[in-house]
Amino acid sequence: MKLSITFLFTFFMAFNVIAETCDTANSQVYPNYVSDLKSQIDTVVLFNLKFLANELKSNGIKESDISKNISAYTFTLDELHKKIAIVGIYKPNENSCDFYIYKVDGAPKGYGSYVFVRLKGNKLINLSFETSDTLFNGSQVSQLTFIGIK
Repeated sequence: MKLSITFLFTFFMAFNVIAETCDTANSQVYPNYVSDLKSQIDTVVLFNLKFLANELKSNGIKESDISKNISAYTFTLDELHKKIAIVGIYKPNENSCDFYIYKVDGAPKGYGSYVFVRLKGNKLINLSFETSDTLFNGSQVSQLTFIGIK
């Protein structure tokens, strides 16, 4: 009996050590999105559809138009991000797991080489291309320290 309790305790302690933090899981949402686009997998499941629908409702969009608007939004983002190669990641706030900045190659012509990614509940809610001179916390985004992605 003692042996099985010790085993279970050790097993669950080891599990807690290897369990992903929100940072680890959330930092992979955008890379997974880009990977799914390249594999031609439907990406709509990576978006927080409930949040997006509520935002549209709160801005006066008719219930009958919400799914059409979300579909157009996700389609547009898919088209803009399908040729992206991620070069690096910057996490601005150690206490938050809902905002990341990615340095990218392959952005569409006229778009910046940085993507600001906002998440809610481990799901995408906003992706925006930014240029190297975009200011973030008083610094140009190009001056931030990005961690390389393999």
